Amino acid sequence: MPGWRVFSVWPSQKLSPQIEFVFDESVSMLQQLGFGPWHGHYDSSDNERRNVLRAIATARTLVAGSRCLLVEQMTGGKYLGSGIYRSGRLPLSLSQEFGQLERLTFDRPAQRLDVDLARYHRTKRGGYIEHTWRERLKAVYLGTAVDPTMFD
Repeated sequence: MPGWRVFSVWPSQKLSPQIEFVFDESVSMLQQLGFGPWHGHYDSSDNERRNVLRAIATARTLVAGSRCLLVEQMTGGKYLGSGIYRSGRLPLSLSQEFGQLERLTFDRPAQRLDVDLARYHRTKRGGYIEHTWRERLKAVYLGTAVDPTMFD
């Protein structure tokens, strides 16, 4: 990537993608942290050192295996989105085109996960939301300007 400096954490075997810290050319600003198809921007603080430390903390959880990347795909394998989750957890919501879920854990082979869609409510818009999470959201937004039927 021209104008960028990339620092990578490589797995001991080619079982998973590397973790990449992407900085500007002078290595004064972190552009993003990446793992597989996912990337995150650590720019919420005006203090760049704090942003970098947050990204390092995320990378450490990936290397240690306490967190993993869950990749949501259509039935044919087309990418829909991804996110960092605690190991053993599933997303609270899934896209309407959801077909399968893959877990990427640093330095381990990718895993297809069986997702029991009975755990989820199918919304009017076609997406899925985990039953307990849906009830919590409806309770939180009851009596506010947000219409809680959006979770139906």
